[in-house]
Amino acid sequence: MRIFSTPEAASVHMEREVDREAEPFVQEVAAGVQLTAFPLALGGGAFTNVYDVSWETANNPAGIHVPSRPLPVLDFARSQHSTVTASGAFFFLADEASALPPHMSLNLAVADAGIRSLPVTDREALLCQNGEFMLMHVPARGKLILNGRELTWEGSRTGRVADCYAYGNGNAVINGLVHPVTGKARVLDEASRRTPVLPARAGWVDVAFRPTPGGEFVSSAVAANGELDIFSAHLVLRCPSWLVVSHGLNVLRIESIGPLSGERLPDAAVSVGPSLGLLGLAVHPINHDFSMGDNVGFGSRRLARMLLFATADGLTHLRLFDGRPESRTFTGVTPDEASAAVSSEHNVTWGCFLDGGQTAKLCIRDADGHHTTYGNRHYLRWPDGAERGFRWTPDEGRPVGSLITLN
Repeated sequence: MRIFSTPEAASVHMEREVDREAEPFVQEVAAGVQLTAFPLALGGGAFTNVYDVSWETANNPAGIHVPSRPLPVLDFARSQHSTVTASGAFFFLADEASALPPHMSLNLAVADAGIRSLPVTDREALLCQNGEFMLMHVPARGKLILNGRELTWEGSRTGRVADCYAYGNGNAVINGLVHPVTGKARVLDEASRRTPVLPARAGWVDVAFRPTPGGEFVSSAVAANGELDIFSAHLVLRCPSWLVVSHGLNVLRIESIGPLSGERLPDAAVSVGPSLGLLGLAVHPINHDFSMGDNVGFGSRRLARMLLFATADGLTHLRLFDGRPESRTFTGVTPDEASAAVSSEHNVTWGCFLDGGQTAKLCIRDADGHHTTYGNRHYLRWPDGAERGFRWTPDEGRPVGSLITLN
């Protein structure tokens, strides 16, 4: 760890220490698990470093982990003793916010076969069941049972009509504002923490729910006028008022989330970025997802990116295209460049982008228990309280809201 007085001073140092082409190598990190590294030239002096982990699915169980609060990839790797640990999907990220949501992984989040967060907009989702991954389009819609009545629900951002509407961390609005020291800060629009105002006698109420050990949810607050704090609850539903008990417990069971059955949920699941091979990524709705800030990055920008994909030879791949945001040469890749590079090497059967920002990080544990990290080595921890200076923690990196492991 080093401490710098300004981000500019740190950037000058990183240009020397981080912006280097990787030495190509192939490493057998465990039985049936291989790490391949090589630089990829992009023209005009730009490059990315590629780190690709491939494994035989049947012999190497994988997992998705959704902690309630962000964790550094390296710390989680050490606690789990996993062979491979990587950052997962998009998560709630703000430099300035009055509070945090109960779970940080945006939209759909399932952990330990239980619902942690309902999606409020349609997205691809990465599922894990019995140690194997699968990719599925999961629309933010389904059925639920509220106080014994079966109803339909829709994500509050879909614009579709249903009996009830779900609100969650995907309703948060993150604005990029000018910061006098760092240049830019992600700031939560505090109004987006609350459900929209309900007119008097509108016939609707907003209900906050908390989970029970049996997989159901019970109400913790009811707001007849709207403006319910979304961050105060695991689930928030806007429901017809005549179905809701104002003073007493309301009992909720989620019957389905898109194609997923509430009775047979996967071991874990998170909403992810677009599928590999999709055309028109520059106009994909994810680029205008205000819960991720004002520049999500699935257009023509080069960024560090993490991909997960399967190939016709029966292998699964976790691939990091590395880069540094301020670098003139170590740029990362565009979505199209990432897709083209993967397609030129493999016959891809399915795949998706994970976190498409600069947070992508990969950690490898060798046979002696030593950890080596790749990606997000530019991360600076801002001064906090009495702390002075910007702390460079290249191995630790930014804490993340979901993680992928391979044992």
